[in-house]
Amino acid sequence: MEGKPRNNVGQWETESVEANDKTRKDFAYFSAKDRAMAREANYGLMLWDGESRGTFENVVDLIRQEKPVVVYVSENNHFFTLRDSQTLREMLRRVAPSKLRNLENDFGVVVRGGSSEQLRDPNALL
Repeated sequence: MEGKPRNNVGQWETESVEANDKTRKDFAYFSAKDRAMAREANYGLMLWDGESRGTFENVVDLIRQEKPVVVYVSENNHFFTLRDSQTLREMLRRVAPSKLRNLENDFGVVVRGGSSEQLRDPNALL
């Protein structure tokens, strides 16, 4: 963001993304960078703790654009290859319901009982 990457240990080429409001370093600020990366990407690789709203939003954004995304879920040390709402639902079923509570209101993830997770309307999400 603003020409200053948070992490670039490999000194890779970067592209600056300008924020609408430069005074606030909040979720919307960093989401602008994430949306720009998703537009430019052919596919995604995400490392997800099962809770991060930003990472989940990036996954959904890539699937919306019909771009494959591989998600490593740290909770169960498993890689998931996602291409559509069905594969997204399958991944969510393998994440503990307690981790998904943050996503209920923002994304329509419904946590039922102790082990069953699903999307209210996965097609609306994507």
